Amino acid sequence: MERRNRNTLKSYFQKGDVPTEQQFAELIDSVPNIVEDGQAVCTEEGWAFYPKAGGKMRITLHEAEGMPAVWTLALTPDKGLAIDNETGETLLELKQDRRIVLKASVEKEEGGDKPERDPENYQTVEADKRWTNLIEITDCKDTSHVYTVIAIYRDSNLGTCKLTRATAICLNTIEQWVESPRRHWWGWSGRIRLRWQTDGDRSVLQIRSTRNSRSGKIYCRVTELFRK
Repeated sequence: MERRNRNTLKSYFQKGDVPTEQQFAELIDSVPNIVEDGQAVCTEEGWAFYPKAGGKMRITLHEAEGMPAVWTLALTPDKGLAIDNETGETLLELKQDRRIVLKASVEKEEGGDKPERDPENYQTVEADKRWTNLIEITDCKDTSHVYTVIAIYRDSNLGTCKLTRATAICLNTIEQWVESPRRHWWGWSGRIRLRWQTDGDRSVLQIRSTRNSRSGKIYCRVTELFRK
């Protein structure tokens, strides 16, 4: 049925006129029906939307009246929020347990600012064969820690660049070790060594180069994977 604006509807009920059944029907259809159409209510907390009886809670966004929806917001059965595109594909879901399910690719805008590195996670160590502390743990009697280490040995004068990936595990003051593809039965390759050193209740993860080079540097990042 064609919709009527307010002025047209008011004209049906001017003094002396008798509205027809059709005009009453147009008036009724112009008013939202809570059972059939759901309801939108403005509350103190903002707008509240309710689905029609037995229906789903969906909000559609259109470019113009009569055009198909280009975006749809919908509640999922587990009380999540889904965002669908114009073809009905779900691109994003927000979960009540704070999880986000992304079903689309992420594209970085050209010319945007590059993310800044956290200086606490990155360290530079001289290639002087001296042990340097990376991580210090003072509660290893009561907690366990697991770290991932990414380290690069670079000597620009010699054109040398070696990558070392390692997992440093500290279960307690006794059980501590480092796992790495660079660690062999005969020693370490990659120009880098890692170890745990314990002094009482204090444990320290250390790194050093396997050779002395004035032009060499070790660039490393340590990230905590687990703590319990």
